[in-house]
Amino acid sequence: MKSFIVFVFVCCIIGLSESLSKEQRVEMFLKMANECAKKEGATSADVDELAAHKAASGKGGKCIRACIAENVGIMKNNQVDVEGTVNVATMAFEGDANKVQTARDLASACVSETDSDRCEAAAKIFACGRSVAKDRGLSFDDL
Repeated sequence: MKSFIVFVFVCCIIGLSESLSKEQRVEMFLKMANECAKKEGATSADVDELAAHKAASGKGGKCIRACIAENVGIMKNNQVDVEGTVNVATMAFEGDANKVQTARDLASACVSETDSDRCEAAAKIFACGRSVAKDRGLSFDDL
């Protein structure tokens, strides 16, 4: 199962670039991740970890996730922005009501996850998303 964070990033990329090929979307995602890594002082290993769908093992990887989540509007004030997540899902899934509702449910289930440190908040949010998805038997390949 892919992680919640990758799901959200892919949604954002698809929503913003529907006419691009999968390879082009992956390239855009990696460019965004590398830009955030540079901004956050993260390493290429942190980006590789993200690209491999792994949970962040260190501060750099957590901060990359926070940067991207804030930039695309799924995290605000160190917590999930449910409506921002729904907006991204609506674009990404071309208004597919079931998939948008699934995104809303996942985001809503994790809305209480927060931390005074934005990077730690992002890590908690995405750990929650992975856990909730797993508990519900969701595979992001099916979304």
